[in-house]
Amino acid sequence: MTGWILALLFGTLAWRTLRYALVFPMWGDEGMLAVNFHARGFLELLGPLDYGQVAPPGFLWLELAASKLLGFSEPALRLVPYLAAVAAVLLFWLACRKLLDRRSALMALAVFAASFYPVRYAAEVKPYSLDLLVAAGLLLLGWRALEGRRGLVGFALLAALGVWLSYPSVFVAGGVLAVLAWTRRRDRTALVRTVLAGTPLVLSFAAMLLVVGRTQAESGSFLLEHSHWERAFPPLA
Repeated sequence: MTGWILALLFGTLAWRTLRYALVFPMWGDEGMLAVNFHARGFLELLGPLDYGQVAPPGFLWLELAASKLLGFSEPALRLVPYLAAVAAVLLFWLACRKLLDRRSALMALAVFAASFYPVRYAAEVKPYSLDLLVAAGLLLLGWRALEGRRGLVGFALLAALGVWLSYPSVFVAGGVLAVLAWTRRRDRTALVRTVLAGTPLVLSFAAMLLVVGRTQAESGSFLLEHSHWERAFPPLA
């Protein structure tokens, strides 16, 4: 079984690397986000983004840093998503080993390795690879805390930092905290620790909304004005 695990890990990492190395031309959605890195500084990226784009500030800053260090090109702008995707594969496998028996972990890794979108977004100028990486890290640290190991402090720190790197991470962190609170509901001391572990997340998320969220909401109005997703939903009636 070890051979299958190594083959899946090598295969899915090679698939991501190949797509990154092919340097596909940017498509529209990538370009509309990438153009924000061409003439803006770090502080300017905290304001409304062009073309109705919405992305977490940590991701924007990492992208801008990469473009300044390596040049404004497809490989430079896709480096952060690629590295995040590679790290996410490794964290996902570690989480599988913690959560599942060996055979189930192998099957989970096989499904993950064959899933297209985690591979696609490993080579696109979008924050979704970082979303996956942060989610895997939160799941792994949350499981360590559930087992009673020293994972709660690390989870609290990653959850607080995560909302600046990945907007959806607040849902993952909230779900982990809900599970921890439920399992510790009869142990007052452990329950208080869980609530305290969630406090940095709440404060960090509130700060992110005040600093960035409100301004990027102005960017999102572009999508509403142009009925961007209207045809994707059934009519309200």
